[in-house]
Amino acid sequence: MGQDLGDGNTTATISHDGRLNGTTSGHFDISGAPPVFAINGTVTFTTNHGTLVATVAGTFDVTTGAFTASGPVSGGTGKLAGASGTLTFSGVENLATGAFTETITGSICGTHEDEDPEE
Repeated sequence: MGQDLGDGNTTATISHDGRLNGTTSGHFDISGAPPVFAINGTVTFTTNHGTLVATVAGTFDVTTGAFTASGPVSGGTGKLAGASGTLTFSGVENLATGAFTETITGSICGTHEDEDPEE
């Protein structure tokens, strides 16, 4: 669950995602022409395990609110240090309120030996 804050900024709460449960803050540059805009930016995850940054590119359809973006992860700290992989964000924004829901898919590799794999 998230909120479009305007000016290309978002915030969200991530749940049901194991190691990435926590919050995100995103910033996107928007280009192109309606109805489908190109979006490019970063999503920073803040979790109990550390932080992780995804650098993503995708599209946002202003007629339906549908969006999708994907890209590599980097910049991990804490138990997420050295993580690599790719994430895809797909969802729909309520164009009247800016609230959105999204699904995050992909894989993140690189864990520390002291981690519980069930966390």
